[in-house]
Amino acid sequence: MITKQISLYTWDTNNVIVYANSGEVDCRYIEVSFKDESQNNISLTDRYVTFYAEKPDGKTIFNYCTIDTIEDIATVELTSQVLSVPGVLECEFQIFDKNNVLLKVSGLKIFVSTSKDFSEAIESTSESNILTSVINESKKNSQSIGNLSDLNTLEKNTVVGAINEVNQKANDSYMLCSSSIGQLNNLNTNEKGNVIGAINELNEKIISAHTLYSNSSGTQSTIILSDSAANYDYMEIYYYKDLNQIAHSKIYKPNNRSVTLHSVTYFANTVFLRAAIVDINGTTITWRASDSGWGTMNGTNCNTTSENVFFINQIIGYK
Repeated sequence: MITKQISLYTWDTNNVIVYANSGEVDCRYIEVSFKDESQNNISLTDRYVTFYAEKPDGKTIFNYCTIDTIEDIATVELTSQVLSVPGVLECEFQIFDKNNVLLKVSGLKIFVSTSKDFSEAIESTSESNILTSVINESKKNSQSIGNLSDLNTLEKNTVVGAINEVNQKANDSYMLCSSSIGQLNNLNTNEKGNVIGAINELNEKIISAHTLYSNSSGTQSTIILSDSAANYDYMEIYYYKDLNQIAHSKIYKPNNRSVTLHSVTYFANTVFLRAAIVDINGTTITWRASDSGWGTMNGTNCNTTSENVFFINQIIGYK
């Protein structure tokens, strides 16, 4: 995961350009501060920020931003859909509150470069079948894949040591698509030359994921995490909303942050917005406030309400 910090001005013309590659997944995030006439960040307290982008194929997509009300920063994820079509994306942020106030800020362009598809490159290597067989076996078990005699593949002496080391690092971890797991010198095994290139081509990186809180019934009370948020690059909070659906929010640099949890429901030509604010400090997460009010979004009736629809049921930290 990498983050780009930008500033957009509410009273001036913006011309901010960021670059990404087509085909990327869950790896790029933009942190945006919105500047007033005095070059100060406008307050995002009691406000919601939505990100809109028109793709080169003419389709428009939108994502909801995560709000940091302490630093007054909105974070948007460049999802796989945002980066699915090479070309230039024209972007706009819409900031609205419960009093029917809507502010639009534009001037961000995302240049999406064409990237080559290496998804089948592993099939051209002489040891592709061997590597695939061993890696699939290692993913199923957090233990070592075993001795050479326990496997059915050929030419095992060039593969098993490195895969066992990768598998050991994968204990209590999720395999998430990100980037190359590293260079040859980062492994301790011998005879690595025939395997490290193929492993890098898999474009997987091991990111350690830890469950910091879990409660199937959910809670609206103060939560004590099993470890401090300061020890994690980002966190995911899973929470119940209407009709027992589960939503989740990603929070980057989570320690000492105030986060808005929200859901959007469309019914009877009305958009219902529900939100709650939680504070993350070390091992403690506390509920702070809820919002209510009526408004419109793109000409549609819009209602924000403080109904008690959120119940946090799981928190996962990544580092």
